[in-house]
Amino acid sequence: MFTITNGIFAMQIIGAAAFALTGAIVGIRNNLDVFGVCIMGITTAVGGGVVRDVILGQFPPEMFINPIYALIGLGASLVIFIPSVRTFIQGEGYFITVCDAIGLGIFTVVGAEKALELYGDNYFLAIFVGVMTGVGGGLLRDIFSREVPIVFRKNIYATASIACGLTYISSMRLMEASTVQAMIISMGTIIFIRLIAHIYDLNLPKVNDEKE
Repeated sequence: MFTITNGIFAMQIIGAAAFALTGAIVGIRNNLDVFGVCIMGITTAVGGGVVRDVILGQFPPEMFINPIYALIGLGASLVIFIPSVRTFIQGEGYFITVCDAIGLGIFTVVGAEKALELYGDNYFLAIFVGVMTGVGGGLLRDIFSREVPIVFRKNIYATASIACGLTYISSMRLMEASTVQAMIISMGTIIFIRLIAHIYDLNLPKVNDEKE
């Protein structure tokens, strides 16, 4: 029988797999070995959840209690080593962007929902935790690969996560949507924003401080 809990669990599995693929691809691009690629994938898959649980004071973090998320991350990372799969993923320009948007959307709404469950209608906390859950894995991925995190520099990333969190809360409180409906609306919003930003190379304004 379908329940909200089962739905959220399924979404986290999908999100972990999607994020793991992005992390594994970054590992391959950085010429890491099999172990390194798997660590990058797993870190991207579960990093945001660990950050979320630390902020909310949930110890030990869920990934250490239920290893399914790390195992999903490992499995998705190993799939990358199949030549045909890797060729498809690297050749399809929108695949990684879509995977990243799916993971970002899922973990943003799951993080926000968990904050609301624990602390009631604290919307600031919910959005903050949602964003940190969404971007946390990517932050760790980029730090491990010695890059400036994408969240700080490219394609309306954290801003899209904030919009997702606001949409989620607004859908439930103003539109009186169910949890599942609000999640679907929010994820649709973030996927749309990320794809538009990718297609048109949209970024937030930057300060050009170069001296002539």
